[in-house]
Amino acid sequence: MDKLPGKCYLICAERAHKHARHYIGYSDWFDHRIDLHRKGQGAKLIANGFNAHGIGWEVVKTWEEGVSFEYGQGYEFEKKLKARKDAAALCPRCAAKRKAYKNANQKSIRNERRNQAQQSR
Repeated sequence: MDKLPGKCYLICAERAHKHARHYIGYSDWFDHRIDLHRKGQGAKLIANGFNAHGIGWEVVKTWEEGVSFEYGQGYEFEKKLKARKDAAALCPRCAAKRKAYKNANQKSIRNERRNQAQQSR
């Protein structure tokens, strides 16, 4: 198997297993690693969590090795992404949901304040 440029990747599940909905990983053999995840031979969270409980998942974002001088390369990059403890902020699917939720909350807060102001008149 020829070594390809490594990739760091983010997996997002359809729903959370216990507390986890995201997995960040790194591999020099990206396609092979994803195949292992699909077969239940990869990370425990995916094998024993998502796959074992019928929770669908997909790779939603990848970073090519060496794209970020700020965070480092390869496994160092993966470690720094994991250290953030906020994979959902990196997830394009979840970021859109967060934004919609935040906008809805802000709108309801504005409406509440408007109603309170009208009632106090």
